[in-house]
Amino acid sequence: MPFGLTNISAIYQRQNDNILWEYLGKFIIYYLDNILIYIKKKENYKKYIKLVIRKLAEVDSRLKLSKCRFGVKQAIFLSYIIRPGQIAIDLEKIKAV
Repeated sequence: MPFGLTNISAIYQRQNDNILWEYLGKFIIYYLDNILIYIKKKENYKKYIKLVIRKLAEVDSRLKLSKCRFGVKQAIFLSYIIRPGQIAIDLEKIKAV
């Protein structure tokens, strides 16, 4: 990374750990700037989104709305395709192998 920012990824991950730690493993998974909110009951979906957005707002951390996806039943997260009840490898990522 340019300008001596070699540790920025670790710093960003630690920042998210400090902000979102209480939700990790309960209804959220994150890695650097990728945040995945998962639900078991549809009724909790909006509640969880509001909790995460409030936590991020407390420290003036912002989300880019154009990169956010809400209400999807399938997501690509860290090169895995995640669907209800299953996780699969993104075949586009392994074509070269």
